[in-house]
Amino acid sequence: MKIKFVVAMMATFVIFFTSCEEDATIPPSVFTEEVIFSSGEKVILSGRILSNEDVILEDHGFQISESADFTNIILASLGARDVPGRFVSEYSELEILTDYFIRSFITLNGEIVLGNVLTFSTLKPKVIDFSPKEGSQNNKITITGVNFTEDAYVLWNGERIEVNSITEESFIEFTVPALDNLPYAIIEIVNQNDTILVDDRFEYIIGEWVDGQIIDDPYKNIEHIYFEDEDNFYYGLGLSTEFSGVSQKLYQFDKETFTRTEIFFTGVTPVGAFYTNNGFFGSGSVGLVKNADVSLSLLNGFYRYVNDEIQQLANCPVMLYRASAISTDDAVYLYGGEDEARNQNTKIYKYDIVTDQWSEFGLSPRAITKSFPYFAVGDDHYFIFEDQSMISYNFNTKEWTPRAEYPNKVEPDGFSVELNGLAYVGLQNISRRVFEYLPTEDRWRKLKTISDNNPSLTIGAWVKDDKINIMRTNFGDGMDRFIWTFDPEAF
Repeated sequence: MKIKFVVAMMATFVIFFTSCEEDATIPPSVFTEEVIFSSGEKVILSGRILSNEDVILEDHGFQISESADFTNIILASLGARDVPGRFVSEYSELEILTDYFIRSFITLNGEIVLGNVLTFSTLKPKVIDFSPKEGSQNNKITITGVNFTEDAYVLWNGERIEVNSITEESFIEFTVPALDNLPYAIIEIVNQNDTILVDDRFEYIIGEWVDGQIIDDPYKNIEHIYFEDEDNFYYGLGLSTEFSGVSQKLYQFDKETFTRTEIFFTGVTPVGAFYTNNGFFGSGSVGLVKNADVSLSLLNGFYRYVNDEIQQLANCPVMLYRASAISTDDAVYLYGGEDEARNQNTKIYKYDIVTDQWSEFGLSPRAITKSFPYFAVGDDHYFIFEDQSMISYNFNTKEWTPRAEYPNKVEPDGFSVELNGLAYVGLQNISRRVFEYLPTEDRWRKLKTISDNNPSLTIGAWVKDDKINIMRTNFGDGMDRFIWTFDPEAF
């Protein structure tokens, strides 16, 4: 009974006070709800007008100030209003990295009614990334980040350039200026009084190609070898497409005069032999390999061209087709290739130049072939595979290391040379593209495409006077060879 009485009394009070509220008029007031969003120069605020009936307001909105006493007020006015409820305002002319005080307001009958005070801080602009990181004049670059301001601009090697557009405070687009006195650009983004140094630099695609002498050559060698010494470039053996048979000729090509001398090889001509850049060569097939599934007839001969003669050395410990070889001052390292049964070889062999002896040296994690690019920089040997992956082998520590992927489709042959601690790879199959590899940074960069518009194949390459010379031949009919010179640092 007591419980029923209490419930009845409470119900009576609720009805009474509800009746009183319906009859009473509550004067309009205002409440500062929240800072919905803030960035570098923008803020979105919400407030609420409290009243139990329609209102007649001359103005409403927010006051923003850098001081708690609201001197130097920034007024975000939303104008007249006739209904209570929530309102939202956006203001976008603030200073970055600044603490602000805000409060809502309404203007009623000429008097200002203020809401509670909240605080917020504007944020620092930040660069996340930009792309592309290499290109040419007039390319469009987009910088991605947060909190960019409407007055943002770019410093390009210290020179101001205007931006094309700024989108959603997160994307800045601008146009690459003409190449001047540097092949790269340090990029800075200026927002109001804040300067951001972008971590990566933009690199112009550089390099200069010179079309050199045309040389008549009836022997269009394939599956051949090539190497060089200080004065000459040597190429030949393998197959001659002129006669569709093996070629016993090795050509000495003078780097300075472009004159050619024939050297006859008296041994059995190797096809698909391994070779090094300083004249070691050996193994390979006895003839043309037409199918990928037939067994091979292979050779084990090993030679070196030195002092104007071909010297026969200790036979290879294994017979291999299209193996890769890289030499140092005292040794030759032999990788990959296929044996007579077309099995992929993963053993590494080392030839000691002083003792004229071979020995097993280790294992490679993947099957290596000279069909795809390989090169040496310092104590590391680098190998690129058909899936664009690259690994390196340090012959001192015997450690294999994954490296940056090759940035283009990998095709047979082409050239790969080392110059001043960098590697240059390209012109595979009939491709016209060339790339530079920076070992200390483990990254590739694109260089200028060769201006040879005719489909051509690369015979070989050599380095002279800090330039790369490349011998190419027509793809298909024609007997000419073309000598191109490439300066990778020119612009």
